[in-house]
Formats: sequence, C-alpha cells, structure tokens
Amino acid sequence: MIFYDSKLCTDVIECGRDKVALGCYELSPDGTKHGSISIFDGGLENGPSNVYTTDAVLDMKWSDDGILYVATNSRGIAVLDDAGHVSYSDKSIPQVCLSLVLYDQTVCTSTSSGNLLFYDKASLALTRELSCHSLETWCVAKGAGKLLYTGADDGLFRGWDVDSSESVFVNKSHGAGVCSILCLSDTLLLTGSYDKKLRFWDPRSILKPIQELSVNGGVWRLAAFPDKKRIVAACMRDGFHVFEQNSCGDWSPLKHENFGDLAYGCSVRSNDTIFTCSFYNRQAQQWNV
Repeated sequence: MIFYDSKLCTDVIECGRDKVALGCYELSPDGTKHGSISIFDGGLENGPSNVYTTDAVLDMKWSDDGILYVATNSRGIAVLDDAGHVSYSDKSIPQVCLSLVLYDQTVCTSTSSGNLLFYDKASLALTRELSCHSLETWCVAKGAGKLLYTGADDGLFRGWDVDSSESVFVNKSHGAGVCSILCLSDTLLLTGSYDKKLRFWDPRSILKPIQELSVNGGVWRLAAFPDKKRIVAACMRDGFHVFEQNSCGDWSPLKHENFGDLAYGCSVRSNDTIFTCSFYNRQAQQWNV
C-alpha cells in the first residue's frame, strides 16, 4: 500500500492510460476556494511529476488521447493538455461544475444550479444548457445510445435524451440525494446516494432496483474494474468498499478500507490497482484487492 500526503484537501483521483491525476479543493479562511491538480507518472510511489495551481477541482476525466478535463468551482471546464498547459472554458460562469462526462465531441457537466452544461470539446465553447433538477446536480453519466443520466440533491434519478433534451424517466426511489452513477453495461447501471445505499438497475426496467446494498456512509463515487465484475465505492464516513458479482449476477462485499474522514475519490487502473483519496487527511492511496 502506498500513500501520498497532499498539501490541500483531496477530493478526486482519476487514472489515465499511464498517468494518475489527483484533484484538490481547499476553502481558505477568507471564504475563497482554490485547488490544484497533481500528475503522477505510473503510480503514487515517486510523488507527482507536476503540480498545477488551479481553481477548486470537483471532478476530472481523462480523454482517450491523454487530455484531462476538469470540473471547477467558478471557471467552468478546465483542460490540462499533454504539453502541461491549463486553459478554462469560461472565467465568469456563475455555476459550480460538480461532475462531468465525455462523449463524442462533447464535454457535459452537471452544476450546482441543477443544470447540465454542454461544451464543444475542441473549442470549449458552451453550446447549450439543460435544466434538470431543482437542487445541486451531483452527477451525470452517459448511458447507451442517446441516454444521459443525472442524480441530484432533490433525491431524483433521471434519464434524458441527448439529442432532444427531453426527459425519459424520473425515478424517486432514493431516500436522499443521488450523488453517483456508474454505467457498467447496456443492462446494468448503479447509483449511489446519501441514504447510504448502493442500488443496481436494469435500464430497461428502471422502476425498481434489481439489488440494494447498504453501507454506513453516503456513496459519493463509484468506479469499475476492467472485468466489470468488481466495483469500488467511496462511501464518505465509511471509507472504501469493493464489491464483486458472482456467477448468479448478485453483488456482495469483497474488501473494506478506511483511511480517514471523507472517502471522496476512487479510480481503478487496468492492472486492478485501486487509487483512492480522502478529504480531511489530505491523502491519496494506492492499493490492491
């Protein structure tokens, strides 16, 4: 197990092809927010190769060509290119970007105002805006075909047609805000909630989950292993849980690690190495099942 101690509170970690990005979010005594992005070559063992001072980081995704897209607190989408240059989509956007997803030539981010913002991936121009929820939209994920999924602090889990921007379904099963969504396949979808439950869905029949698992914290982030038969969940006050699927399709606990207050970020490398980060102890971790 390898640990890296950051200078700022850590809230998101993402594996690329051969790099790992660690994002930070810090609240200063004067009420302002700032952050950083640390880039690691390979893993955490040698420390970061570069650290970039940025706006506060809420979410990150690597593109297939090695570009890092970042959801920020007050400057829209940040982009870290392969030359190490950081650029921003909009320096005066009035909404906090909370999560993002990449698909086709689009960067879609969910916001603190309950909206989805769509950016052109090449120019970072804002192309459209979709009102989705009445409260913070914590998560957005791409489903099969034309589907986008959103979850928010209003407790709603919703589906949207990407082309028409029309609502496809509204699910009210969660007992609190929906803060994470993971699409494993066209027939298996996961949601995590502040109600301390992980739910498994068949998108073709979205009214009732096919399974529920309880933990002792809000399920803030989800990440899948390459085999799609195991997942890791960042469960806030309850640390990190690894679950596995058996031959009958049911999911059960495999491993549990707790490194400190607020398990916030998780990602999985192709060799099954898990990268996680916890907020208040300002630490990232690298470990295996």
